Amino acid sequence: MRRLALLAIPVLALLTAACSTALKAPEAAVSGQSARPANAELRGQPASTDTAGGSSSAASAPASAGGGRSSSGAAEAAIPPLDRMVIANVNLSVSVDNAVEAARLAERTVERYGGFVAGSTVRDSDNGREANVTVRVPSARLSEALSDLRGIGRKVTDEARTTQDVTEEYTDLDSNVRNLRATEAQLLALMEKATKMDEVLVLQRELTGIRGQIERLEGRRRVLENRSDLATIAMKLVEPVAAARPDGWSPLETAAQALAALARFAERAGTVAIWLVIFIPIYGPVALLAWWMARRARAARPTASAA
Repeated sequence: MRRLALLAIPVLALLTAACSTALKAPEAAVSGQSARPANAELRGQPASTDTAGGSSSAASAPASAGGGRSSSGAAEAAIPPLDRMVIANVNLSVSVDNAVEAARLAERTVERYGGFVAGSTVRDSDNGREANVTVRVPSARLSEALSDLRGIGRKVTDEARTTQDVTEEYTDLDSNVRNLRATEAQLLALMEKATKMDEVLVLQRELTGIRGQIERLEGRRRVLENRSDLATIAMKLVEPVAAARPDGWSPLETAAQALAALARFAERAGTVAIWLVIFIPIYGPVALLAWWMARRARAARPTASAA
């Protein structure tokens, strides 16, 4: 019995090894057949279905061996580049001969590039006349517009440019809007199934809050789109103070001052005359009555003296 047991152990080991080999062979065949179509699909080539001959597998083997790097490069090339959303702001100070004319020229310049004037002010100070103009131009043509705006004055005294990347904020807004839209759709579906008034009121309140959040997020998203599409240029156009007049008497300057005073007097006299003409219906009858009474009084005096 002990000998039979010793002989049975090697026999059982051989049978177990043969069974495991027989089981692994079909699995390897199946895995080899399924792996070839998968590799073919990754390379963008049609999968081979010829299982009888080995020519298809042999032809695909070199391609899979040498085309691994090209397939990964194609996958990387297929990924589109991420569009960045950048807000550009420029502060520009220019010394000009005439601040008002320079502001008008800046307006015509930005209109030529498809922009517009967002604000404009002109003020006089001890340092001279100063015009502040804020313009918006397309971001794609910012460099061209800046080149022309620098040339409207004598020289550029100060220039600063700042940028702000809002791509992450815009992406978060977009994802939040999509999530809120999905929640809105679910609430609408629940409202259609609701049968009690209390449930309808609760769902309506939640739906109103969701729609308010969507409107706020979409408003912020539109603001980011507008500010990234149009760059802002804040211009300061400075007109220097005129040179001081020399001391002493000047006949030409005195004559100019006299003419200016005469012009002011004529202007005021004309203003008074216009007022008198306009108000004739009010004081005209009174003046006419006073003139008639004075004339009658003068006519009565000779008669009284003769008597």
